[in-house]
Amino acid sequence: RVKANGWTNVRVVCQDASSFELPSDGHDGHADLITMSYSLSMIGDHYSAIDHISRLLRPKTGIMGVADFYVSDPRRCVCDSDAGSAGARDYHCSWIARVFWQLWFELDHVYLHPGRRNYLEHVFDTVKTLNARNHFIVPYLVQIPYYVWLGTLPPASGGGPGTRSTGSSVYVDEPLTPAASPRNCLQPSDSKGGWSQSSDELVVSCHMDKAAPLPPARGWIRLPYNPLRPEHAQFSTYIYGFTWEDPETDIGVLDLQRGDSILAITSAGDNVLAYAAHTEGLAIHCVDMNPCQNHLLELKLAALRTLTYPRFWSMFGSGRHPDFGQTLDLELSAHLSSTAYQYWRANADAFGAKGVRQLVSGALGHHNLYTTGYSGVALRCLGAIARLLGVHGDLQRMATTESLEVQAATWRQRVLHRLLGNVAIRLLDNRVAMWQLMGVPTNQWNMLHSEGGMSQYVRDTLDPV
Repeated sequence: RVKANGWTNVRVVCQDASSFELPSDGHDGHADLITMSYSLSMIGDHYSAIDHISRLLRPKTGIMGVADFYVSDPRRCVCDSDAGSAGARDYHCSWIARVFWQLWFELDHVYLHPGRRNYLEHVFDTVKTLNARNHFIVPYLVQIPYYVWLGTLPPASGGGPGTRSTGSSVYVDEPLTPAASPRNCLQPSDSKGGWSQSSDELVVSCHMDKAAPLPPARGWIRLPYNPLRPEHAQFSTYIYGFTWEDPETDIGVLDLQRGDSILAITSAGDNVLAYAAHTEGLAIHCVDMNPCQNHLLELKLAALRTLTYPRFWSMFGSGRHPDFGQTLDLELSAHLSSTAYQYWRANADAFGAKGVRQLVSGALGHHNLYTTGYSGVALRCLGAIARLLGVHGDLQRMATTESLEVQAATWRQRVLHRLLGNVAIRLLDNRVAMWQLMGVPTNQWNMLHSEGGMSQYVRDTLDPV
């Protein structure tokens, strides 16, 4: 392979993983990147190998990567702390899976004992991790657990700027741009990160910081949280795929100035991004009971930082991206916290499965980002009710026409009296539907009814528009 690709700076070393040394000629004895692809489970003395690798990895900027099969530790509680919850999603296996796969792989001298992964995560700090199941034998019937893990040396070993990850958090503080086209030779990086003058390729420095400071003027931080706690685990997806409120109205009232601090409910993140775009130098704190809303905001921030405008518009304008899974892995993942990455990896079909037409005029009901989440369910329910009441075509015309007069006339003459009639209101105006589909809590629902009911609220809201 080395000969076929014409690599001149690749050297193959066949030695014991627990004792080998890097070539000393012109090298400082440290490696910027060390990977173990389905090999940790095959090494006899994994303790010595992991300890030795930790001494070879470059302090501050070195990255360790592992991909391997595994079985979970039944005694390990990934919900003990926020900082240790980065790999909580899909970590645990059933008793049958633990016993069967451990014995099955042992027949081929591959050892999946959970102590191997536990020691790896003890020596290194986790930057990002993914737990998944391999279905290649019999899809969805035979599921082999595997993990992909990135780590770095603990803070005591040194740290630097760049993208720092703390369990389920991510800290981004450098202006990143897409790397140049690949070259035949990989150039060594300096220990500071940033642009390498010799290769014109971006070097991202990653390390853990359990007491990470607030981000600088340009950047963001996702604080760690535990996805297994009941208050977070109750949400399997976001409620709002888009923000309902108009940010221009907020901006006109708030009179934002450089240095201002804003505390905002995250929702879909559109409003806070509008604030940041309007006024430079703001400190914006986004809080939401539903962690999936923060996953959505993180994705938008990562896309703004890495994608071109047409591709960004494809994702968040049309709500579709034909190769979202590949884009997520290769371009967006470095700028996402571990929990956000795992969420979007598990929900990559939010941007439409292959073969489904894009969101176009006259086809607003097709699968895309904005028909996912709880609000997406509400939109699909509204579409079903609109068809039942015979106004679906009218709603399509309202959404696609460029004439405000036509839109207003269609609303008042065709849609208003049907859509706000007794049937539609009774189907949607109840505590369960309002909370599950629209994110309206019971207290707010009661308040609306004390002021005239949902029908009157919708009429008062939409009529002026």
